[in-house]
Formats: sequence, structure tokens, C-alpha cells
Amino acid sequence: MREKPLVSIFCLAYNHEEYIHNALDGFMNQETGYPVEIIIHDDASLDKTTDIMKMYDYENPGIFTMIYEDENQYSKGENANLPLKFCKGKYIALCEGDDFWIDTKHIERSVNYMERHPECLMTVCNGWRIDYDNRFFSKYHIETKERNLDAEDIILEKYGGFPTASMVMRKEAFYPIDSFYGKAGIGDWTKRLYVLEQGRTIHYFNKCVCIYRYKFPGSWNVRTYGDFSRAFFHTWELCQMLNKYDNATCGKYREVIQARSDKQVARLIQLSGCNDLSNLKKRINEECNKTFIAENKDYVDHVFDYMVGGMTAGYPVCKECIYDNEQKLIETLKKFKKIYLYGAGVVGKLLEKKLSQYDIDISGYCVSNKDNASEEKGIFCYSTMNSKEKTGAIFVVSVTRTFRGEIVNILKSDGCHDMAIMSDDLINHLGVKS
Repeated sequence: MREKPLVSIFCLAYNHEEYIHNALDGFMNQETGYPVEIIIHDDASLDKTTDIMKMYDYENPGIFTMIYEDENQYSKGENANLPLKFCKGKYIALCEGDDFWIDTKHIERSVNYMERHPECLMTVCNGWRIDYDNRFFSKYHIETKERNLDAEDIILEKYGGFPTASMVMRKEAFYPIDSFYGKAGIGDWTKRLYVLEQGRTIHYFNKCVCIYRYKFPGSWNVRTYGDFSRAFFHTWELCQMLNKYDNATCGKYREVIQARSDKQVARLIQLSGCNDLSNLKKRINEECNKTFIAENKDYVDHVFDYMVGGMTAGYPVCKECIYDNEQKLIETLKKFKKIYLYGAGVVGKLLEKKLSQYDIDISGYCVSNKDNASEEKGIFCYSTMNSKEKTGAIFVVSVTRTFRGEIVNILKSDGCHDMAIMSDDLINHLGVKS
């Protein structure tokens, strides 16, 4: 008879045949001093995911609990609290089948902390983000200090979010299945909101413990934000949920909640690709459900109002452009009074020198790591800059390809402002091998 597990590892798998072996290996490589169960739930995959699961189960008897569904549970809306249905452990660690762990001490570190801190309901960590064909590589989160998260970290995600595969939690972190949290369509973030509502803590470890794959074909993120009408409806769902969260927390976090709503609307407008109100109205009227538009006029008007006034709000609409021509970049930068070069290395220094030849002065450099900032030298940590400093500024991503994706993601996750991205050709033109 198996000893009752202290920790349950729960993995949701669906059409992950190319990646599931990484996840399974990461689970087996965990080093712990207490019993752990590993539950893999296949949601009626149409590829060879189940074949790979059966092979691992055969080669590693007694290690896994494999669950095979005949019907897809996600499409029936019945997978929100599946871990509670199957997991026996006091703690639950999540990791989806297309992600995987790279830190063998991930579980032990998290559980040991929560065992010593009963007020802590969840731990989160950093991770590496790659796209599904491994072309893009960056850190998921830009904070560098281990600490308990505050309301801005949790609601606004001011330093970026946290990968689901980094989350280890007590069972109490799962909200009731019929609560308003379940209407938002995001299970990991809303669990963190629920922990905050309960007055419990979430502890952040500044360690990259996992690989998170994004833009996976068929993933929730691609399905939602790859279709404007779905994104339009999802943004409404989030705004509705945040209104209810404001009521549930008695207005305690109202300003932060409003900033998060603005951030979501800014992302929607950015996704639309529309640069003026008339084009945005046209796209919404043509692509989105007309009954929904008529029944939710306040929401639609809010989106339109944000399009008009968003450039003075905390999260203005991002205008992003890749420049491979020096003259075009110069022409753009001359239109701005505030210019920040994101990246204080060789590329940034050479670009500043080039700009001085055109009598263009920069307002300073930006970096992601607080330890590398020095305001005396004109090097600012982006995450600590306030909205007044950012408003009306353009940020030039002046780094080589290795770091470019990470910085672009940071700017986008902030709702961003105007962004100019230097191409490899333009960087090479400055004399730097990209």
C-alpha cells in the first residue's frame, strides 16, 4: 500500500506528443525527502501523447498515476478544479504537458518553505520562456529579489506574471468552482488573486525552475489572442471579474484593480492594430458579436474612450515598429522629446553616439535589473520608472538578438508606450555583430 503523499504533482496534457517526455522526466528528477505522487491527466489527445504516457508508465512501474479521458473535459468546462478531484497530497504542484521543470529541488524548496510558514498559501518562481519551436528565449519575470508578493505584484503583475509550472500551493488556494473567479478563463492568475483575498501570503523565489512554452499551436493563449473577437470578449470577462474582485475585497485594492483593467484594454487595442477610433469601431462592429455589443454598451464605450484618452493613462497603447534603416529611425526619434535606449551595453552606447551626429539627445538608458541601474549615470531601472516618466517617451530596444525578445516582452507586458526595435541589420550597421 502506497504511503499517503505530502505532495501531488498534477500535469494536464493535450496533444503534447513533442514535449510530454520533457515534463515526465522533470517530474521523476525531483529530489525530495517525502512521498510524492505524479498524476498525468490526458484530456483525450488526438496525437501520440497517450502512447508516450503508456510507455513511461510501463518503463517506470509505480511512479505515475495515468488518467485517460475519452471525452475532452476542457471543451465541457469541467477541468477547472481537476487537481482537487484526483490529488491526495497536502500540496499541489502544477505543470502542463508542454512545459517542464529544470530544477531538481523545485518541489522540496517550495514545500519546505510552506511547512515553516503556515501563513503562506503558495510559492511561485521565475522561469524561462521559449516559443514552441525554440526560437525565442527570455526570462518570464524581471524581479530579482526573493520576497513575499504585494498587491501590485499579484493584481497588476508589475514585474510580469509567473509561469504556471512554478506554482506550488496548498489545496486551500483553489477557489470554489462556482465562484466569480472561474468566469475569467485564467486559472493560475485568479488563484493568486484568491490567495490575496484570503489575506494569506505568496512567496517568490528568484530561481528559474521551469521552461514555459508560449505560442504553442492550439494553446489557450493562441486561441484567445489570435482571434480579435475572442480577445474582445475575454477582455470583457476579465473586467467583469475584476469589478467583482473589487467588491469582494471591499475596495481595498481599487486603484491597482483599475490599473489592471486599463492594462487589459490597452492590450486589446494593441492587438487590434488600429491607430484611430474610427478603424477600431469598424473592426469591432465587423468582427464581434452584435448582440454582445448591444448588451454591453458600457464596456464598448470604455474601450473607445481608452482609445481616445489612453495615451495619458497609466497604460497607453503600444505602437511597436521594427527599424532596419538608420534614416527611418532618425526621422521617428526626432518626433519625440523623451528618448530612452533600453540596453546600456555596446549597442546602446554606439547608438547614442550615432544619434549625437544628428543632434538628438537621449533622456537616458533603461535596464531590467535594479542592480545595474545608476541614475547618476543616466541608467534607469524600467520597472521603477513612474508613468509620468514613461508617458510621451519612446523606448528604443538597443540590444542584440539574445536579449531583444525579453525586453520587448517587458515593454508589452507594461502596456508599453512607443517602441522602436532595432533589427539585426541596423545593429550590424552600427558595427556590432548581432
